[in-house]
Amino acid sequence: MKKVMVSLRSILSEAVEREWITHNVALDVKLRRKSRTAEDEKIIPTKDEIRLIIENAPASHRAMFITAIFTGMRISELRGLTWDCVDLTRRVIKVTKRADEFGAMGAPKSRAGLRDIPMAPIVHQTLSAWRS
Repeated sequence: MKKVMVSLRSILSEAVEREWITHNVALDVKLRRKSRTAEDEKIIPTKDEIRLIIENAPASHRAMFITAIFTGMRISELRGLTWDCVDLTRRVIKVTKRADEFGAMGAPKSRAGLRDIPMAPIVHQTLSAWRS
């Protein structure tokens, strides 16, 4: 909404300069910031809850859960993760692509999405075993 309002204000300011309109009504619009409530707070699982998730994960999904939990990767980045992006020697995951819910591969959402993520020991062990 903020980006739209910036563009709208700019367009209407140009219209005022060209004397097409007398007043930029968008300047009077104030955007309210979203207030954080208890409902908006993130729920972070405890170590015991994480241990429980990993222990009860189906074997076919265990590597994905561990990688997600200990890297913070987005689900689309996990879907797009291929072995050429996993450097087991340097213990780094390179995020260079993502896959949407239909499996279509593409670049990360933004330049900030391109990054190297160091592997925690459990991620390294799990991915090494999974690859074997």
